[in-house]
Amino acid sequence: MYISKINKSLDNDLDPLEKLRTQGVEALNNCELIELVLGDEFHGPERARIIRETIAVIKRSHGEMTYLQDLLSIEGLNIEKAAILISCLQLARRFFYPQRRIIETPVEAYKLLLQHYSDRHEENFICIILNAAQEVLRMREISRGTVNKAVIQPREVFVDAISDRATAIIVAHNHPSGNVLPSEEDLAITKRLIHAAKFIGIPLLDHIIFADENYFSFRENGKMDELS
Repeated sequence: MYISKINKSLDNDLDPLEKLRTQGVEALNNCELIELVLGDEFHGPERARIIRETIAVIKRSHGEMTYLQDLLSIEGLNIEKAAILISCLQLARRFFYPQRRIIETPVEAYKLLLQHYSDRHEENFICIILNAAQEVLRMREISRGTVNKAVIQPREVFVDAISDRATAIIVAHNHPSGNVLPSEEDLAITKRLIHAAKFIGIPLLDHIIFADENYFSFRENGKMDELS
């Protein structure tokens, strides 16, 4: 289409390893994944704290694998466990990170790039930066808002797109409420971004609003032309 135009509980009925075996890795939440990587040498409140602090460090890193010292600052997390964590993440990035992945439809953008943000309890506004072949050059988190509002200025979106020599961009944000229909504010910011894109010369291909089970594409629903 484009080319043509953790705060879940650590207490579960199943331990993470058994859950992995019986339900598959997709059934594990972020805490359980970290727990499996760390192993069973941590217990009780210490385990819960280390897992929470580890996830916080990873989220703050915005995908950059340069935070070994931040992991080592977590009380109780030694160099061996920190090295295992960062190595696992680096391997995943090398094999599966969406850089240079071609994004042709909104559903691809949602499933491949965005859905894992849907468990956030605040709005996250994201810019997907593309080259002329619709390959993903980079994903940037532009803003992190409150539970129902992310304040976005066009300059914040396009400064990174310009520096990354983007040929086009897609913007997206999650709705923690689960309702993916655009608000009046969503319509207004999309209109501003469309007009800014025309002036700058970097097309805005779509704005995607998403939640855990669903998404709304401005492109698919005719809103991009309507707001132009």
